[in-house]
Amino acid sequence: MKVNLHGKELKANFHQYNNGRLAIELTCNDEGYEERWTVATINIPEIKLGENQVIIKNYSENEGVLDALIEAGIVSKPINFVQISGFVHAPVCELEVENPFAGE
Repeated sequence: MKVNLHGKELKANFHQYNNGRLAIELTCNDEGYEERWTVATINIPEIKLGENQVIIKNYSENEGVLDALIEAGIVSKPINFVQISGFVHAPVCELEVENPFAGE
């Protein structure tokens, strides 16, 4: 799945964190070599999430990733926000594509 972020065409890859939650990694392909651009999700085990929900890291170096994932049809608009630390609140979104790890 293609994601456009800051004028760069990236590919969304799905992985699992050690606790089984879904991770979304964005990679770029420069000169035939695929490398990690950023991890678009955050894993906070103490926050309860549904099977197809993810916490998006949309701050710091990831600013703008939420809009890019929504535009690409990968996640929904935020259904909730969770406090990460201090003044930082991260959006919780529903996965809009098939979860490759559902039911595992």
